[in-house]
Amino acid sequence: MGHAVGCMESCVAGKRPREEMDADPSAGNAAKKRSMDVEKSPNDKLSYRLLVFENGFEALLISSDDVKKNKAAAAVAVGAGSFSDPQGRCEGLAHYLEHMLFMGSKKYPGEDEMEDFLTKNGGHSNAFTEAGHTCYYFEINKSELHKAVDMLAQFFIAPLLKTDAAEREINAIDSEFRLTQNSDGSRVEQLFASFAREGHPYRTFGWGNLKSLAEATKKAGVDLNDELRVFFDKHYRAPRIRLCVYGVEGLDGLEELVRTSFAGMPLAASDEPALGPQETALAAAGAPFEVEKLPKLLRVRPVKDTHKLTMSWQLPPTHHLYKSKPAHYLQHLIGHEGAGSLLSWLKTHGLATGLTAGVSEDSFESNSMSCIFSIDITLTAAGLEAW
Repeated sequence: MGHAVGCMESCVAGKRPREEMDADPSAGNAAKKRSMDVEKSPNDKLSYRLLVFENGFEALLISSDDVKKNKAAAAVAVGAGSFSDPQGRCEGLAHYLEHMLFMGSKKYPGEDEMEDFLTKNGGHSNAFTEAGHTCYYFEINKSELHKAVDMLAQFFIAPLLKTDAAEREINAIDSEFRLTQNSDGSRVEQLFASFAREGHPYRTFGWGNLKSLAEATKKAGVDLNDELRVFFDKHYRAPRIRLCVYGVEGLDGLEELVRTSFAGMPLAASDEPALGPQETALAAAGAPFEVEKLPKLLRVRPVKDTHKLTMSWQLPPTHHLYKSKPAHYLQHLIGHEGAGSLLSWLKTHGLATGLTAGVSEDSFESNSMSCIFSIDITLTAAGLEAW
């Protein structure tokens, strides 16, 4: 959702939307309100408003007046993911925090209280941790949106981070990790990361498991729960948080909901006045792989019965080139499958059955440090012999 807000801002750059300043005395926080309807499609019946608060928190409101719609939803993206895990210890901490936030807050202390409320009202929730951000989201019957948003807000205002839930959640993370052990993609990704420069965020074992979160921390004399609280206090602050709310009600009602529920958002630390998204903070780390040590050839025995040739290039970051999208041009030219294409030639000679190219949308391969452009070719037995 953080990317969605960024795209929404950029698409109206050519024609400035109506913008006004509105103070919220109860929260002690003024916000700029931007109507996002100026550039939307004439077929889009939804209404939009972007709230940009002085503390750095932003919220995109989406309103529907279609009474036939039964569901409402919300999502929060936090600009901190596994790249922010402490170097050399507590690997998987960002993922662990994602789990622990569901274990109750000061206002709603019951474990899984939010999930129970959602289930009783036709909804559900989930979350995921990426390298560059962590996302929490839910869906619910439209009549119960306000309470659900308030419960979600408390994740980021006053979570309990209960120590008695720690062992259970670490075991849950370990189970998730074990499910990926037979995934060739996950195995290669972690192997790929292991060749990054020492101390670089790219080398982090972001998934986490029982060994990295419990056994290694205990052996090193590190208090995992203290580290968890430090991580939350450092990264889960207003400037790094983006919210999107969709409801079957007016924009003014949604705005009041956001102002009320998210009023207690932690501010940036006094020594971090320019605190922004994690990827901005990590840009100084530079590219993960030392050019002097490239190229490298890795041979991997797959779990599945498949033969694949992958060629990857480390390129400068391309986020700022979102208007021209140069990587997409290369992706289209190399990945074309018609007559005269690379794949057509490989198929004609019985060497390959498939080819994809491009930069992945996830923040592991595309971030403020670099982007990884890859060509993946699914080989036949003859192709494997001739590569």
